[in-house]
This record gives sequence, structure tokens and C-alpha cells, in this order.
Amino acid sequence: GIPLGFASASFQSVDTVILQQATEPSMQGRVMALQQMAWFGTTPIGAVLMGWVIDAVSPRAPFAIGGVAAAACAVGLVRRRAVSEADPGAGESPAPSTEPALR
Repeated sequence: GIPLGFASASFQSVDTVILQQATEPSMQGRVMALQQMAWFGTTPIGAVLMGWVIDAVSPRAPFAIGGVAAAACAVGLVRRRAVSEADPGAGESPAPSTEPALR
């Protein structure tokens, strides 16, 4: 429990810093409000859902669901990284042309 708490606090701090750096200053208030809603506003919903899973299946089921979700996220991140390393120019806009679009 305690190592998980430290990891969660560290992750949330890093997540907040990255989000603030990637957001336009004029939109930071709105984006941070959405982040806080995602972090804390969904906790009651997750608690109710996991309580239902515990009652319906077993007390171990939520941990299995969390493990599968974490593994799926890890696979997605590895695949995303492999795609971005394979084609570093993907997603970039082409240089503006001086030629007219229509002749």
C-alpha cells in the first residue's frame, strides 16, 4: 500500500507538470480543471463499479481488471513509441509552398 501511494503521488506530480507545460497559458485553468475532475471526480464512480464487481465475482477481480488495464496501456505506449521512432516525420506539417494551389 505505501509504495503504491508514493508512486501515485509522484505520477500525479509529473503528470501535472507535463500537462501545464503542454497547455497554452490562456487555457491552463480549464485544462487543469478537467484533469482534477478526471483524477478526483471519477473516484466515486470507480468505487461503486468495483464494489459491484467484488459482489458479483470476487474480491480479487478488481485487481485482475486493473492489471489487464495496466498491461493494455503499456502495450499501447510501446506500440506508439515504436511507430513514432519508425517514422520521425509522421504528423508534421509540410513546408508551405510558394506555388499556387490551382492554375
